[in-house]
Amino acid sequence: MLNAGADYVIFYDGAMPFDWYKAGVEEAHKMGKPAFVRAYGPGIFPAQAAEIGAAQLPHSAGIPLAIAKNPSQFRQGRDDRNELDKCADMDDAKAADLVKTLVAHHVTLVPTFIINYRGYPKEWAQFRTEAH
Repeated sequence: MLNAGADYVIFYDGAMPFDWYKAGVEEAHKMGKPAFVRAYGPGIFPAQAAEIGAAQLPHSAGIPLAIAKNPSQFRQGRDDRNELDKCADMDDAKAADLVKTLVAHHVTLVPTFIINYRGYPKEWAQFRTEAH
């Protein structure tokens, strides 16, 4: 895809083996392109993504689980629990360490503030009003 002109490499979840992410990021860098990693785990988490050279963490993927005081109470990976629950359980020291790692490696977080797509037909009017 990079040879065909892709602007970047993106990994859509964190479930593959860690070595695959590392190899993909290295290949992107060889071509002068950035790599974005949704580091939800269990194969890769935010600090690891930063350390191998990811440029961005789309959706700030994996951040809430990485900073939770007791991550074992949550499923690893793309959890069906609201990420606000994980953030409410934040460990300040873990958060500070992760911020230092992300800053040191120049990683950009790309938060998702709202997802606007079909999928809420029953409550669409309310959803649309709140989104606006």
